Amino acid sequence: MTDFGRRPDVMLKSVYDDDDDGVISLMHTRADMERATYDPLHHGVVADSQKLEFQTKAQVRDHTPKAHIHSPPAAHKATHQKGGTDEITIAGLVGKSYLVDIGDPSTFSYTKTTLSLNGTWQDLDLSSFLTDTTTHVLLYVVIEDDLVETEIMFRKRGNQAEKNIAKLRTQVANVIIDANFIVPVDVDQKIQYKATNTGWGFCNIVVCGYVEI
Repeated sequence: MTDFGRRPDVMLKSVYDDDDDGVISLMHTRADMERATYDPLHHGVVADSQKLEFQTKAQVRDHTPKAHIHSPPAAHKATHQKGGTDEITIAGLVGKSYLVDIGDPSTFSYTKTTLSLNGTWQDLDLSSFLTDTTTHVLLYVVIEDDLVETEIMFRKRGNQAEKNIAKLRTQVANVIIDANFIVPVDVDQKIQYKATNTGWGFCNIVVCGYVEI
């Protein structure tokens, strides 16, 4: 059996179409082997490549992306687990809670002269500040007393245990202390407060805003 693969002259023999007429011929020289067909302008017309470097361009085609290659992105709502029914819309905000800022009051809403500071729970009617759909009220409270551990507490009207409360207590005599509290209100826009039965330097409350649905 003849070993054609070991003869350089045989290895150089291959087939190519030297005039691009569809009829293949044998390539006898390395120069012939470097002649191949490629599309230099990417317009479907082939030409002879005279150099080896051109052979890397053989059968190159236009790779300009076509509109049909990529499908348009799916609608945003289609990516949700419930097909968009869980997407928040303007209409969907109805019934959601949000904070309302009352504004910039020039005076305190309540002072020690308008509060009952007697050591028992008292109702505080906030209906003049709030709405029928209010769930919580935002308070700013500032106190001062010449005694230590003078305190005021707030809770939702109707609660009994003094656990879910907001509390402000003096730590040092004759030193002002203040804080902001969010207190739940009942359906009548009322809360409850209880203050230590002392002389009080001052006890001031500002209704700053409220949460409603």
